[in-house]
Amino acid sequence: DRLHQESEISTPGQVAQRAHKANRTGTPYWQTAKSIYNADGKTDKENGLTREFGTHIEIDGETARIYGLVDVNYSNYYEIDEEFAVEGVYNERYGTITISGTDYNPERPLSEYNRLANIYSPADDMAYTVVLIAGDCNERGEINTSEELIFDVSDDLSTVRPKKAYGAYAFTSEGEGKAFVDFYQSSSILKAPEEPELKTNAETITFKRQFVAAGMPVIEQFNLMNAGASDCTFTVSTSSPLLKVSPEKNSLEGCSSVPLTVTFSPEEPGIFDGKITIKGAGKTIEVSVNTEVREIPDYTRIVKSGSNKIEFERSPVYPFVLSDENGITVAKSINNGEGNDTESWFKCIVDVPDGQSGLFSWKAVQEDRQPNTLAILLDNELVKSEIYRPYGRSKHLHGSRYGEIRKIPNGYRQTQADTCAVRLPPPRRRRVVLLCQTHVGRVSDCT
Repeated sequence: DRLHQESEISTPGQVAQRAHKANRTGTPYWQTAKSIYNADGKTDKENGLTREFGTHIEIDGETARIYGLVDVNYSNYYEIDEEFAVEGVYNERYGTITISGTDYNPERPLSEYNRLANIYSPADDMAYTVVLIAGDCNERGEINTSEELIFDVSDDLSTVRPKKAYGAYAFTSEGEGKAFVDFYQSSSILKAPEEPELKTNAETITFKRQFVAAGMPVIEQFNLMNAGASDCTFTVSTSSPLLKVSPEKNSLEGCSSVPLTVTFSPEEPGIFDGKITIKGAGKTIEVSVNTEVREIPDYTRIVKSGSNKIEFERSPVYPFVLSDENGITVAKSINNGEGNDTESWFKCIVDVPDGQSGLFSWKAVQEDRQPNTLAILLDNELVKSEIYRPYGRSKHLHGSRYGEIRKIPNGYRQTQADTCAVRLPPPRRRRVVLLCQTHVGRVSDCT
């Protein structure tokens, strides 16, 4: 498992590496590694993300110390309390660095592992010790750990290449193995050039995992990196007053990185094309900003009657948006094709006063083979229902029956609109919530 994988998935925006410079000695190197984890934080070797970061290596006789072997700073979901160098044996004759004790053994005391860092996770209010683990990783992401991690080192010490995959694994303070922070299926460590060398980890900013609407500022981060050994300064400008980048200028140490925060404040719907220009170290870098700006949905447009009685809530990242289809205004989910770890939900809420009865009805359509849920909550409890039924038959609900919601199974395609209604008898006040949680679906004709 991955440490705090769910938190990473549910947080909008691209996670950017924080500015961090550990107390490191030795020769500066620049490491390029390919993670086994994709942008959604899932194990996916083919689409694993590329990590780029500074690593320092100190050779002292037969002792080799490597600082920053694994980049534990790439994520801002935890805080770094302290980083440590891992120590190995340098063999000049064979051109190798060997680090022992890199296998996972639940019986081994935590003190006998090679520590990389101490971190703190605000998500669960826990401290972790992160250690070095190495081994072989198959196509399913399963790791068979090895007792040693060996690096081939060139004669001039300019190139260091591992013979095994490796990564960072987190233990609790009680010594319980928890999960991987990151794991590299491959990496290359090259001696950094003397001159500064600016680069970014993004060519285009799209605010992909955010809802971009007129009047609603959105934020995304990307990294500016200095792959050279020397320090440099940089400045940032944008092509539009709607785009702001922070910091606009700063210095950047050798073999380090800094997050740049992009704030986009759209004023009207439409397609936006902009540009961020970074200058420094005798180089100019351009990052495109492309996104579609939508209107903030006015959900009263899908209500046939009683709009003043209905409240609406929407998911912040993939909300339902309004669309006109065959002359009918519908609220439609927008996370189609965005991945299995996305969620789009939409709520219609009605409060029925004491002594009154109400009828709440709607139409809903599923348009994909993915799992979908359409549920009714009555006073925060789920009403038992089979909203979608084979061959497009509809299901009407009456009264206040409770139970589990039903999910549409994978492989089932619903093409007909289902109509559903719930009738609320007096005498006590009740709150009804229609929850449509789906990959692709639409809701209309609410009353």
